[in-house]
Amino acid sequence: MAWQDELVTMLRQVIGDVSSSPTYSDSRLEDMLVTASHMVIQEIPFTNTYTVDVNNVTISPDPTTEKDTEFKNFAVLKAACLADQSTLRTKALQAGISAKLGGASISTSNSLKGYEILLNQGPCAAYQEMKWEYELGNANAIRAILSPFVGPNYDATSSRNTHFN
Repeated sequence: MAWQDELVTMLRQVIGDVSSSPTYSDSRLEDMLVTASHMVIQEIPFTNTYTVDVNNVTISPDPTTEKDTEFKNFAVLKAACLADQSTLRTKALQAGISAKLGGASISTSNSLKGYEILLNQGPCAAYQEMKWEYELGNANAIRAILSPFVGPNYDATSSRNTHFN
């Protein structure tokens, strides 16, 4: 039962659900983590082969005892992304609601923009970036030439440009 303790704690930190009365219960976060893990193993080949049972809320082998940091991080970020998508969906449904009574009015449309930014720059974006780097093998030496390349022995005075004469 180690993955439940460690991954739930990590997920709570990432989504900011750390108050004395949290939004999500531990069992709800475990469900998110198992669902996210199921998605992650479909997308990314890991060294360890994981079996995820969504109905029984199990992940085996336990990634915390395997010390599989990559899997744990991917599962937590994917679960955080799912949580943010759920929150955005809820906020989007509420955004169309506005109430007016005399001079007082309530509108939730402004809060929706913040969740869109969070979705585009938060855990979902971090997951995609980490996935890209993982698939490349954390290859820091990859570079691209984005402009015309000129070798060290190039002499501009000896070239003839017949197109502009």
